[in-house]
Amino acid sequence: MIRLRGKIATLLIVVIVSAAFVPSFSAHVHTGEPLVPASWRTENPGPYVLDVTVAVDEEWTDSHGAAADQLAERVIAIAASNLRPAGIDLRISRITRWTSADDAETIHPLLEAVKDSIPVEGQGLVVALTAGSYETGVDGLARIRQPHVVVRHHGESLERDAYVLTHEIGHIFGLDHHACDDDLCFMADHGYDPDEHWCADHLELLRNNAGYLEYANDADLQA
Repeated sequence: MIRLRGKIATLLIVVIVSAAFVPSFSAHVHTGEPLVPASWRTENPGPYVLDVTVAVDEEWTDSHGAAADQLAERVIAIAASNLRPAGIDLRISRITRWTSADDAETIHPLLEAVKDSIPVEGQGLVVALTAGSYETGVDGLARIRQPHVVVRHHGESLERDAYVLTHEIGHIFGLDHHACDDDLCFMADHGYDPDEHWCADHLELLRNNAGYLEYANDADLQA
């Protein structure tokens, strides 16, 4: 989960404990949770293409008008370029509409609503985009091993939305918040910076976990 207010940000992660097999993995620092056995990675080296269902709500459409779908595509394209060094590519399969809860104070119930209403197709990902206003200022939410993510836009830039999406997809693939000395890592605990990149340790783990949704789909492990 990512919370952004202006240039100051506090990052929180919601981790769901799973009984799924977790292979051993050695990293320089604690960057997250290994999700994919080395033997499976050897047999399935990637790159891994994720079919993305993009769901835009009424606030996103009202905010962006006729360009709503085009701007949603732009967010996905930027996030895809951020993830490509890890062997993950995002491919939009469809753009659909969804109705976010008018009485929600945070995006947490939005994530649950998206999970209930928009099914995942194969080894894909559901990205829900909203421009709603929520009291806590949380701008992104996803859970480890679960292929749904909500991103909130509030007027700064599509690049910032793509940064939030990249960060949350990192959580889906087992990455924890920043645990190294690189303050410009995508998983760092600060607001958007145009020079964001992957630190070496997070990139190493993401490359190892990049096939998780395919692996989980094969092994029926998704929560």
